Amino acid sequence: YVVNGFANPSYVLGISNWVLSANIYMNPWVHLETRSQNFAPLAAGTGVIGEMSVKSLFEKKGHEFVDVEVNVFDENSLQCYTSIGLRAIYLLRGA
Repeated sequence: YVVNGFANPSYVLGISNWVLSANIYMNPWVHLETRSQNFAPLAAGTGVIGEMSVKSLFEKKGHEFVDVEVNVFDENSLQCYTSIGLRAIYLLRGA
């Protein structure tokens, strides 16, 4: 990816983790699932905006779960590069 001037897909997915952890208190937390759809390659050095919406909060077996959608946009053109759905345990039972 670097040879062609694009961000590695794992870096792009990592943006969603940063957005989630910056908006929901999670210490410790467990990343359970990621679903993503890419719309365009992200050129290295591009400024981006991450936008998150909480889709669901629920409890199961004493753990607190969150489902979110994170969209990553170009900071200038507002083109959407990717849409990422995440599921995580943000509060472990007994924590």
